[in-house]
Amino acid sequence: MLKKMLVIALISIMSVLVFLIIPLVPLRAFADVITLRADNWYPYNGEPNSEKPGYIIEIADHIFKKAGHQIDYKLLNWARTCKEVESGKWNGAVGGSYGENSGCIFSEEELGIMQNTFYIKKGAATWRYEGIESLKLVKVGIIKDYSYGNDELNKYLQQREAPFVQVVHGDNPLESNIKKLLLDRIDVVIEDKSVFEAMAHKMGVLRDVEIAGTLPTDESNYVFIAFSPNNPKSKEYANLITEGVREMRANGKLKEILSSYGLEVGCPNRHIWLAHDLAPPLRVL
Repeated sequence: MLKKMLVIALISIMSVLVFLIIPLVPLRAFADVITLRADNWYPYNGEPNSEKPGYIIEIADHIFKKAGHQIDYKLLNWARTCKEVESGKWNGAVGGSYGENSGCIFSEEELGIMQNTFYIKKGAATWRYEGIESLKLVKVGIIKDYSYGNDELNKYLQQREAPFVQVVHGDNPLESNIKKLLLDRIDVVIEDKSVFEAMAHKMGVLRDVEIAGTLPTDESNYVFIAFSPNNPKSKEYANLITEGVREMRANGKLKEILSSYGLEVGCPNRHIWLAHDLAPPLRVL
């Protein structure tokens, strides 16, 4: 009888200890692993697990880690990223936009803004972008399933056949387009200014290209993490980004991260403006 009473007492004590210890277990043990995918689009996002994985990755990691979550970020070609995020296989597409990911869930705070720019080989031509008609005179290199922020331009690029529009895909599509440009296989490359110049600098060919025009920017150029419409937690994740960016802007953490990429936070408005250290500053709004 005594033995039975001792066992019952021991079980009771263990139950109390478990009840007391559970609140002390780090939330991370019960955290979400938030899966983020994108192609390499530096400085927005770059090589996973590197010293400079991209400023959006650093922002997301800071925000989600503070909320007790962790991110799983890997590179994946953009066409698959968009398709698989939409289906719910992955939680978010890094570098998404309203145009490319119209069915997805977005934060109220954008994480950047694209300035789509036309690049040509230096000294190779006098061509300049002067609207859609001017594109009909050249061979343009684009990336599969990219949106270039302008409905008229997107429509032209989707309908125009090779060789006037040449589409690349795979793991390093921008690098492929730059190589094609310098080999005279295409005449023009369209890309975000910061992304193109970061890649051209990495390849050592920045001095071999020049700008032949830019597109105006509006909300269709805003850059986000586009969260899956088929994940019930997407709104929660988007809200964490919204509140996190606002907090980081207020406490200086956003400025700290962007500065390490040669970028700056726009003041006094709320928008991030990109100023790659290889090019004149770009103010957004």
